Amino acid sequence: MACCDLPIELLGQELQVGVSIGVALFPDDADDIVVLRQRADQAMYRVKQRGKGSVCSAAELPIEPPVSA
Repeated sequence: MACCDLPIELLGQELQVGVSIGVALFPDDADDIVVLRQRADQAMYRVKQRGKGSVCSAAELPIEPPVSA
């Protein structure tokens, strides 16, 4: 994560980029790709609620029913 704290230069402008990463692992967090992605999204939004700039695993979250597309 430290590498993401470094500013980048684009077209002569210095930009500060932040990251929030949600991780879900197959088959531990879900047994199909749709639910796996939903769990990763849930973990990412949990990071954003905490204040960004971090990583959250779906294993840290309560199991929520899948959202149908």
